[in-house]
Amino acid sequence: MYHWSHLEAGRTGKLIMKRIAAFSLATWSAAAILYFGQHSVAMIALSGVVVLGGFDLLRP
Repeated sequence: MYHWSHLEAGRTGKLIMKRIAAFSLATWSAAAILYFGQHSVAMIALSGVVVLGGFDLLRP
């Protein structure tokens, strides 16, 4: 039989993996915005907002 802590550890691990995946998606999205935005100031600002939002996902 499994102890409840094994189930909790499994849920925590999945949550961490989802957070890392969301951070990676935010980072790559910001890179795509910069690439396709052709160095406009608005797109640079938008990519900064996306990256900071990605950092917010990693907060405990």
